[in-house]
Amino acid sequence: MRRFCILIFILGLSSSLSSQDYYHWVAFGDQAMEVGDPVGAVRYYEYAFELDSSRQELTYALASAYREVGNYPQALRLYLKVYSKGRGRFFPEGPREIAQLKMYLGEYESAIEFWKRALRRTDDLEQKAWVEGQLQSCSYALSNPIPEEDVELIRLDERINTTESESGATMHPKGDLVFSSLRGAYDENGGLDEPSTYFARLYHSEVDTYGASEAQQMNLQTGFDQVHFLNPRFSPAGDRLFFTLFEENSSQLGMINWEDSTKVIKVLTMDGLPDYPFIGHPFVFTQDEQSFILFSAKRETENSTYDLYWGRLSGNHVHDIKALPSSINSVGNEVTPNYQLSDSLLYFSSDGHPGYGGYDLFQVKWHPAEAGETSLPQNLGLPLNSSLNDHSLEITVEGGLVTSDRGTEDVEASFCCSDIFRFSQKVEQLDTLFTDDRVPEEIEDISELNRILPIRLYFHNDIPDPGSQSRRTELSYNETVSDYLALEG
Repeated sequence: MRRFCILIFILGLSSSLSSQDYYHWVAFGDQAMEVGDPVGAVRYYEYAFELDSSRQELTYALASAYREVGNYPQALRLYLKVYSKGRGRFFPEGPREIAQLKMYLGEYESAIEFWKRALRRTDDLEQKAWVEGQLQSCSYALSNPIPEEDVELIRLDERINTTESESGATMHPKGDLVFSSLRGAYDENGGLDEPSTYFARLYHSEVDTYGASEAQQMNLQTGFDQVHFLNPRFSPAGDRLFFTLFEENSSQLGMINWEDSTKVIKVLTMDGLPDYPFIGHPFVFTQDEQSFILFSAKRETENSTYDLYWGRLSGNHVHDIKALPSSINSVGNEVTPNYQLSDSLLYFSSDGHPGYGGYDLFQVKWHPAEAGETSLPQNLGLPLNSSLNDHSLEITVEGGLVTSDRGTEDVEASFCCSDIFRFSQKVEQLDTLFTDDRVPEEIEDISELNRILPIRLYFHNDIPDPGSQSRRTELSYNETVSDYLALEG
């Protein structure tokens, strides 16, 4: 009998310790979420989940943490568990959250079912309009499943991208690459060592014909330690770098003079936007020796979204601010503008126009001097867009750069964090391959040679030297080109 009592005591003590551990892990997870450390929160919630997986509150908290770190399959699985168990009573926003995750995963037909449920559960006109837009996006994605074959999208290597988050790359006219990155040190449990210093910073890499150097954090003026540096953009001449200074309850635009060794930060003053605490995503362009700036801004009201604006830029002062037309600004968010003056083409990212899920890239004809509505924005399609978030388009000579959190097959933890990708045409048109400006008659120095390298070679199957297995040919380059063009003609 005494042995039995001891056994009962030991089992009771073990149960008590297990219960204490459960609440400790949950408390650690809650604290991690409060300080903006969802990676640590996932670890802590998972420890608690191993002890007791029956509690709705924990299942919901873990699903939300998975969603924050981009583990959408696990988040969807747990959200569905919570939603089905309580038939939506505990999780009234379930249809909307589940539909969004299904879109992220490319499950458009199933997402439509849950968007329809969300539509029936809301009486707010703005929310109804937004959900209807998501239904249109699902229909668009199902109708446009084929990617452009001539666009090649490649994730930049580990000199730029890490296992954390990189975004908003911009190229200096002389080739320097600047981008934003959120990086931190982690303890053995996956939690941040110093959450108080976990802020996005600007990084710089030197780019030449041989590739990019290892990115280094930029040394900027102190006094902005508790601020995220996001969305860098060079001015057309490359003399100034603009960016977003983002805090928890507000954001504003800043700039530095690129050649200034002290990198003193100047905050842009905005004339006419008193009720807009969130301003970001700058893009500067010049017309008739006058500087203009495009940016996004959001009001302080509930359910407010980012819209695009433009104004004149004088020094660090923005004035004569106007909103872009409603054909561009939707009921959703419009961010990261990029304007190509020569083509009058405005590029931007939006989650309010029909797309594949999350933020998609769009283009539309627009000119500052022309007031009124524009044509409807055109989705840039696959593969520039994906079912996840795609934004921060940068146009370069070779093609461009884009930020996406789509992940890649060879990178662990897909969906986790945003990466920077470059894109280009897979094959150049034949009429642009062999022009005098591409291949000069005489190469005077190494810089002239580097400008035309690497040379792309195009051959038909088993040509030249048909019937052989040789990897070399005695034919000259001019002879092989002439033979190729003759066969094409």
